Amino acid sequence: MVLRRYLSKTKKRLNYAVLKAIVVGRKDPGNIAFGFAIGIFIAFVPQVPYLQTVLALFFAFVFGVNKIAPLIGVWLTNPLTWPFFEVLKYITGRFVLNLLHYSKIHQTGLSVRALEYFVGSIILASLFSVASYFIALEVLRVYNLKLHHRKTGKK
Repeated sequence: MVLRRYLSKTKKRLNYAVLKAIVVGRKDPGNIAFGFAIGIFIAFVPQVPYLQTVLALFFAFVFGVNKIAPLIGVWLTNPLTWPFFEVLKYITGRFVLNLLHYSKIHQTGLSVRALEYFVGSIILASLFSVASYFIALEVLRVYNLKLHHRKTGKK
């Protein structure tokens, strides 16, 4: 019972610390949303496993964005969601290449399945990262507004 209460309090403190680091670390919601979108993009492009976190931190430093937001975006692809996203990448690439009549691709010597996977990855990475930027931006604006109203006592 005591351990359960301690773990519950620790979890709440950790959640608060992460939220505070994201929101208070940089006041600009656009900066945080851009970092999150970077993480989403990296989560969807094909790469060596376990390199996503390193790439997210690298690009966070390159673009000067919040360092925690890209990590949260990258962690979207975890062992539970990974199979779904991998199949979705392949299906998307196959659909797009069929629309483009990719019969000439067979002559290039590329593996058609690898190309379908790569094209699907890039398309989904682009779409989801742009969408996640605007969603995160709106969520952060609403959160900051509520936080401001709470501090000032307004509703």
